[in-house]
Amino acid sequence: MEKRIRKYSLIILTCLLLLPVLLRADDLLQKAQKTVVKKIAVAKNMQLNISNQYGGIVIQRWKRTSAMIQVTITGRSVKLSRANTLIRFVTIKTSKIPGAVSLETVIDTLAQHINPSSGEQCLISYTVFVPAGLKLAVTNRFGNIQVKSFEGELAIDEKFGDLKIERASGPIRIDAEQGSADIDRIHGGSLRFKGFTQVRIGELSGAVDARFWSGGSVDLGLSNDLQKLSINADNVKPLNITNLKLANADLKIHSTVSKIIYNGRIMLTLEKTLNVTLKKPLKIDTVFVMGKSDTTKKIAEKLLNLKKISITAMKSVDYTLKTGSATTGIKIDVSFCVVNVKD
Repeated sequence: MEKRIRKYSLIILTCLLLLPVLLRADDLLQKAQKTVVKKIAVAKNMQLNISNQYGGIVIQRWKRTSAMIQVTITGRSVKLSRANTLIRFVTIKTSKIPGAVSLETVIDTLAQHINPSSGEQCLISYTVFVPAGLKLAVTNRFGNIQVKSFEGELAIDEKFGDLKIERASGPIRIDAEQGSADIDRIHGGSLRFKGFTQVRIGELSGAVDARFWSGGSVDLGLSNDLQKLSINADNVKPLNITNLKLANADLKIHSTVSKIIYNGRIMLTLEKTLNVTLKKPLKIDTVFVMGKSDTTKKIAEKLLNLKKISITAMKSVDYTLKTGSATTGIKIDVSFCVVNVKD
C-alpha cells in the first residue's frame, strides 16, 4: 500500500512540475504594438494597391470620398524590449504613380530574426476604408482577407490564408491558393482556386470564369441573373452546383474520368441501345448498364447481369442538360472529379 501511495505521489509531483510548460505560450509573452494610419485622396478611376504579409486584411466601404488605411503592427516576445524591437523591423512603404497609389508591408529580414521556439511573433494587420467606385487590388501572404462591403473593381491575390467576402458589387478577380473561401455573392469576374479545403459561393451572376485545382469541396449557387459560366475543375471532390433551373441553363459538361450526378442520379453513357419489348413500363429510376458483349434478351437476365457489371469511369464523356428557356450558357470541363448538379 505504501509503495502504491509513493507511486501516485510521484506522478502528481511530475504533473505539477510540467504544468508551467503546458501553459499557452501567449500567456507568457509580452506584447508591443504600434498603429500606422495612411489617408489617401481618391481621384476618378484611381487604383489602390495593397500588399501585405503575416497578418489579416479587412476591407470596408464607407461614405467618404477619401480612403484610409489603418495598419496595426504587433510584436510578441518573452521580453517587452524584444517585442518593441520586432515591430521596429516593419515599415509601411507608400509609392505613387499617375492613377495609382500602393502600400506595401516591408520587413527587414536581414536585421530581424524571429525565434519560433520561444513563441515570438510579428503580425501586421490592415483595416482598409474605401469609397464606392475605387479600384482595389489586394495581395496577402500568410494571413486572411475579409471583405465586409465593397463597391467597385476588386482583385485579390491570396496565398496561405482564408478568404471571406460578405458584400461586394462589381467584377472580382480572385487568385487564391492554400486556403478556404466563403463568398456570399459574385457578380462577374475571374476566379482561380488551388489547393483549398473548401470554396463556397452562395450566388453567381453576370459572366463568370472559374477554375479549381487540387482541392476539397466546391459549392456554387446559380441565380437568374447569371449570363455565362465557364468552369474548369481538376481533382475536386465534390463540385456541387445548385439552382440549375433558376439559371435557365443550357449546361454542357465535358467529363474525363469523373462521376456526374444530376438530381441524385448518376449519369451514364451506354455502349448500346436497350432493344427489348416490355410488358410493363419500368420505374422511372430503373437503370440498365450495357456492356459491348451483352447479348441477353430477357429483362430478368439483364437484371441478374447488372449485379455482375462493374462501372468504370470513361476516359472522356460529354453530357448536355437544358432547363427552362436554356438561355444561359454554362460549360463545365472536369477531370478526376465528382460533380453533383441539382435543379
